[in-house]
Amino acid sequence: MNDQLMVMGSRLRLTSFRHLARFIRASTQVNRQLRDAPGRVDSKLRAQLGSLTFWTLSTWEDEESLRAFARAEPHASIIADLRRRGAMRSGDFAFWTTDRNDPLPTWDEVEARVVAAVRV
Repeated sequence: MNDQLMVMGSRLRLTSFRHLARFIRASTQVNRQLRDAPGRVDSKLRAQLGSLTFWTLSTWEDEESLRAFARAEPHASIIADLRRRGAMRSGDFAFWTTDRNDPLPTWDEVEARVVAAVRV
């Protein structure tokens, strides 16, 4: 077993409230996919509806598990559809590793890392 976990944090911002229902339906599908995703340790979604901003936090056994999930259905088609419809104002990401025995990252840490990654 690997001593490190792969962590991904993201900030997803919608362009308009008209995309909100589609995004929420899509999130439900992605959450179902996440439940059975090989290598997933934990995953969370936080919504800031007033600003149409959604934060995700997921931890994985390794980078390949994370990448395989992102390429798999329904996630891959959902992302392509949201982009094609112009639903996403931005998608900002941060990736890092953490010790398997450490507590999972907090939302404050996710926000700080994503914002810092965007500035680079």
